[in-house]
Amino acid sequence: QGMSYVVAMLLLQMGEADAYRSALTILTPGRWFPDGYNPAFPPGYLTAWDAEFAAKLPLLKTHLDSLGLTPEMYLVDWRLSLFTRFLPLDACVRVWDTWIL
Repeated sequence: QGMSYVVAMLLLQMGEADAYRSALTILTPGRWFPDGYNPAFPPGYLTAWDAEFAAKLPLLKTHLDSLGLTPEMYLVDWRLSLFTRFLPLDACVRVWDTWIL
């Protein structure tokens, strides 16, 4: 679902062999995805997201809630694509630099 975007981002930054090894590291169970690369969220993740979202962007959260949009509706794609589908390239690279490094 989101792997092609992840691999494309890696290929923009490195050669094929390194991108392959990096993709294996990111997508296998371990540091970034303790339960493997799947849409399920770790326990407490959605609660923490909801609290942080309400604290940082209360008007947007209220609006999304009034539309009946739950975090599961948009966070799954964000998580599976590691933000590559939804952020401009320069912003995504900054997120990856902060998160992965």
